[in-house]
Amino acid sequence: MRQYNILVINPGSTSTQVGIFQNKKCIVEESLSHSLEQLSLDVEEQKGFREKAIKDFICKSGFKIEQFDAIAARGGRLKPLSSGTYLLNDEMLKDSYDKTNGNHASRLAVIIGEEIAKVANCPLYIVDPISVDEMIDEARISGMPDIERKSLSHALNLKAVGRKTAEDLNKSYDELRMIIAHLGGGTTVSGHAHGRMFDIINDFEGIFTPERAGGLPNLQLVSLCFSGKYTEKEIIRKIEGQGGFFGYLGTKDFLEVENRIRQGDNKAKKVMDAYLYQLTKVIGSMAAVLKYDIDVISITGSIAKSERVIDHLKQAFGTIAPIKVYPGSFELEALAMGVLRVLMEEEKAKTYPNGEII
Repeated sequence: MRQYNILVINPGSTSTQVGIFQNKKCIVEESLSHSLEQLSLDVEEQKGFREKAIKDFICKSGFKIEQFDAIAARGGRLKPLSSGTYLLNDEMLKDSYDKTNGNHASRLAVIIGEEIAKVANCPLYIVDPISVDEMIDEARISGMPDIERKSLSHALNLKAVGRKTAEDLNKSYDELRMIIAHLGGGTTVSGHAHGRMFDIINDFEGIFTPERAGGLPNLQLVSLCFSGKYTEKEIIRKIEGQGGFFGYLGTKDFLEVENRIRQGDNKAKKVMDAYLYQLTKVIGSMAAVLKYDIDVISITGSIAKSERVIDHLKQAFGTIAPIKVYPGSFELEALAMGVLRVLMEEEKAKTYPNGEII
């Protein structure tokens, strides 16, 4: 069997995850940390230090860029598309530079990866990007005809955890009715039924996160936007990047917040209680949509490592369905395996954005 070397690039809101796989084996992986000052920059301004960190990682790993057979990049907020593995084309690169659907760091994966792929003379693919859209029609209606709800989520990890949960239950993902919540710097609570992620509540509509404001009172937000105090860019930064725990406590580090609570910080405790309260409401609303006929609730993401959060969710929902916990993220693995299936001709790559088989 041929051995393929795959570089995986996954920029997130608070770090950049990178890994090198040889077929199914992860040779090395690392979560590259960035300073608060660096993360306060606009996403496009973050390209330089993130790219340098990735290249330093490659150098430290002992691999040379020319040794890679493919690059697996997390897709950003691209056009709505079906799940699968997509080969880079000009339209994907153009849309990765575009901010129409938001300014998330994930779009840098394609931008940085494309430059590395040129040096390596290898293809670049994305797998299950943020814009995977399987929403039912009823979920798209927002309440204002001018605005349609969009499917922007942690689709890559949600789908991966859905498959892992099914395997642990000796079931097929297609036959389970489940709620999967990805809790981290960004958050998505998703409903899954019959192999379809039929609805999502992301952190622009639901719970606040370490750095995002979550769903806000509409009229007060409109007033703030037109108050003259802030530019459009500043408002967006207050919603995404400087909201949530950071807005109230000046930190995006969930562990630091928990440490402050243990040290008797009442303000940190109050914000944490509000976070758990909102999380319960959002998961509860998805449970209601499923008419409480749920096979399992799976919790993933970095915040799934918190005993405080998991204990709270088990108390809130343990009588409704089993709670499965998958701390951290399986995005690196899911990216690598999606590309490997294409390289080994077990699956066909798709054309962006129409999903046609190549």
